[in-house]
Amino acid sequence: MTGTTLSSGGWKDGPGARARCRRIHEGTMASLCLLILLFAESVPGVMEVVQPPFAKGTIDEAVTLHCQFVHTKEDIFRQILYWYFTGTDMKKQVVPIKSTGSHEDRLSLSKDRDPFDKSIQMRHLQLNDTARYYCMISLIENVNRDSKTIEGKGTLLFVHGPLSLKMEDNSTSMVCESLVKIVQDVEIVFKEKDFEIPSENITVLEADLGTYKITRRLHLISDTVGPHQNMTITCFLRHSTGGVISQRSMEVSVRLAGRKQIQEEPKLLYVLLFLNRLLILIIILVIFKHKKSRRVTGSKTSCSLK
Repeated sequence: MTGTTLSSGGWKDGPGARARCRRIHEGTMASLCLLILLFAESVPGVMEVVQPPFAKGTIDEAVTLHCQFVHTKEDIFRQILYWYFTGTDMKKQVVPIKSTGSHEDRLSLSKDRDPFDKSIQMRHLQLNDTARYYCMISLIENVNRDSKTIEGKGTLLFVHGPLSLKMEDNSTSMVCESLVKIVQDVEIVFKEKDFEIPSENITVLEADLGTYKITRRLHLISDTVGPHQNMTITCFLRHSTGGVISQRSMEVSVRLAGRKQIQEEPKLLYVLLFLNRLLILIIILVIFKHKKSRRVTGSKTSCSLK
């Protein structure tokens, strides 16, 4: 394996160590780092490699895979950093910092000189970079020169193509699509404000070199009753672990098919309920009047018999 030797050190300077955690931009990662640090400060001899569970990036852009080595030991004589990833075949493949092969000239260590920051930056992202990446530290500790390897739980890097949102030529359908490497746990949804709009099922088409184009279509209908109302429709690319990956919005001058009917149905329901109660009241009045008429007729008959 090819590795990069980094300087050693401990996390015993509490305020300084906390500042290192706060410099991490991802909120979840920073919170996790601080939580482990507080535990490490209370328990001597703790060593932990902290990684966020998810990272995202767009084709040709750059992403930072964060990693922090949290420890309270002073007798660490050597640290060697390795990054490796597991693909769809679940085999471990080492990612050399001085890259060759598919990662050539695209990887570098974090520019932060903090010796506890083991993050790397990956540039010119490709769909095939989608994988789970593990940060691993090989070290020697104490006077007995015991060797040890510690690794994080891994970060899933999800790389996608630019999210496209457009109207079809007939202007009655909106199409949202993107390129991805994996389709599991991925979805496209349409929203207007906070209202999720029902749409067609997602279509998955195989693209080049084991990648996929995912597409979802939203049918629209012209508002033929009254003036058109502008609305902003947003398409979201979402992942079950990472939440919203990307989003695009478009303002349209049409209403959603069925939206007006949904708004009008309650009015019709209220009218039917009112008419139903009115009809019941009329029937009760008719029955009451009929019974009263029969009693009057019966009384007159009795009087004439007498």
